[in-house]
Amino acid sequence: MPFIIESQPRCTYQDELEAKEAEQVRQLLGNRSVDQFLQLPWDDRERIYNEALIAPHFLLMLWHEVQHGCLGAGVLLRQRHVTGSNQVAQEANQIYYSRNSFHVSAPFLCELLARQTDWEADPDGGFDPKEWVQRISVILYWDDITECGNPGENRRVVLEVLELLSQCPRLEDVTLEITGEDAADVREIENILLAKQQTIWNLDRQVARGVRIVREHS
Repeated sequence: MPFIIESQPRCTYQDELEAKEAEQVRQLLGNRSVDQFLQLPWDDRERIYNEALIAPHFLLMLWHEVQHGCLGAGVLLRQRHVTGSNQVAQEANQIYYSRNSFHVSAPFLCELLARQTDWEADPDGGFDPKEWVQRISVILYWDDITECGNPGENRRVVLEVLELLSQCPRLEDVTLEITGEDAADVREIENILLAKQQTIWNLDRQVARGVRIVREHS
């Protein structure tokens, strides 16, 4: 008789990853399915979101992505393609942006606050972080700003920060950190802000606890 090898379905890396993420989500939801989780009262869902998605300190964004290490698997709740639920993704994103404090390098603020429209990962219709973010500290570090373009870009980046912050209706706490290699760097950024003093005053009135400006240099 000929030797017959029966083909078996192969478990790919993607299959393994999806199974692992599904189990992590179930554990995050208190060993419940997503459907069972959504049947809970909002207060219970909110507690679970808070435990999974609120960091004990600032979430740093010094490059193109927020550093989420302290949240672990909790960030999976924000991804619709992982939970399979538009509602969970929507609620998780609302908690994530409204309850965390963000510490962001100025050139990347636009990425943090950009409307999320990934058809697979984001809630239906997209999600706008600007509508929910409440606490944010922006590092106006001269070298960081210069590296994102020629020196003529510096004023544009600082003004873009002010414009983006003015579009965040729920802001409660804003800090602008002016820093640099020496006092001359700090004065340069201060001069840019001074020219937009009225814009800063308007933002200060908009933000519940006002705008703090911190100055330092190495």
